[in-house]
Amino acid sequence: MPQQLGDSAFADAGIPMAFVAPSQERGGLGTILAANGAMAFFTGRTKADLSGLSFADLVHRDDVALFEDLIARLCRGEMETCSFEKRFEHADGHRTWGLVTVAQGHELTGNRQGALVVQVHDISERKHFVGQLEYFADHDPLTSLYNQRRFRIDVDRQLAYARRHGGGGAVLMLDLDNFKGVNDQYGHAAGDALIIAVAAALTGHSRETDLVARLGGDEFAVLLPESSLSEAQAHANKLLQAIGAVVVEGAGQGITVAASCGVAGFQSDDGQCADDVLINADLALYQAKESGRGCVKVFATDSGLHEKVTARLLWPERIRDALDHDGFVLHAKPVIDLQTDAVAFYELVIRLRAPGGILIPPTVFLYTAERFGMAIDIDEWVTGRAITLLEEMDPAQPIALGVNISGASLRGDGSPSFSRPTWPRLASPASS
Repeated sequence: MPQQLGDSAFADAGIPMAFVAPSQERGGLGTILAANGAMAFFTGRTKADLSGLSFADLVHRDDVALFEDLIARLCRGEMETCSFEKRFEHADGHRTWGLVTVAQGHELTGNRQGALVVQVHDISERKHFVGQLEYFADHDPLTSLYNQRRFRIDVDRQLAYARRHGGGGAVLMLDLDNFKGVNDQYGHAAGDALIIAVAAALTGHSRETDLVARLGGDEFAVLLPESSLSEAQAHANKLLQAIGAVVVEGAGQGITVAASCGVAGFQSDDGQCADDVLINADLALYQAKESGRGCVKVFATDSGLHEKVTARLLWPERIRDALDHDGFVLHAKPVIDLQTDAVAFYELVIRLRAPGGILIPPTVFLYTAERFGMAIDIDEWVTGRAITLLEEMDPAQPIALGVNISGASLRGDGSPSFSRPTWPRLASPASS
């Protein structure tokens, strides 16, 4: 290629390009011998300003030395080209991301002989979208707190740190009491406002080193590094007071809420993993709920909760078996209209069949079903069975059935799906 044609192609290229002298200094890219107009636009400088400038002056100082080993290998002839990403300092002060590709300029002559050909592709937009995806992968969209996935990762990291350097910490599991009633009475907008306010209260009353997360629904968790059980319990009580002081507006009224909390500790030598700690905190929370709510319970090895661990871990298997083998039964409770004394509709209540013919009420197993993501499966079974019952009834004497739907379905965590193409043309089931 004639030199003039090469110069023309270089100058008119839409991709930022420069001829750069190799350097033994930090970064491997030395003086800029020439730059085209696209490079001048990308960096916010003129071509004259770029000529004679060190390439390192265009790069964020923390990125200058990155990948200098690739430049060294290129200069030794071990590779033809190399590519890497760096941040660039624009002349107006903002930073841009560039994908830098460096190649040997074998056919260059004159003062450019031996120079490296550097091209830069602006990838700032791509980096922006990648950053957004990473943010959404780690954060709860409503509160901007870390989500369950990220919280579990950070608990694992803290446990690894404790094993390496000693020490311990604690995890708090918090659940709002009777939160479903807020959504039912004031609507989901008020419920969301309350969740956001509670998140702010938890963050505002925690240390900078603590990690606050929303695990989903009305459940939160807090990781307390380097905290004893007594300190964690005291902090949990402080957080419950902060939650109790939260007031949001709904339907012209001030809405308040209380919470329950379970606490579980960990030490460097106790052999626990993240799941162990989270299950223990969850069991302590369950005990707080059973003890009347609005209180803090601490998991302890001598508290009898270990026996409950084994018992509760069996429940998911029993629930799944009941779903797979028709192990549930529905009872129809008449709901009476007080003005007419007539039956307004029948409420369907679920029971789980146990060995020996015992029927277990939903208060025993629904909490576990929600915790292990099976509440929507139960909703599908109940609603599907209700449709079947309606189909089997006499159309001349329509009867309305009421079914109870879990918060997971109402929140949109998943929608019950049915194999039937149409709904029966009878009285519409009432949801409660």
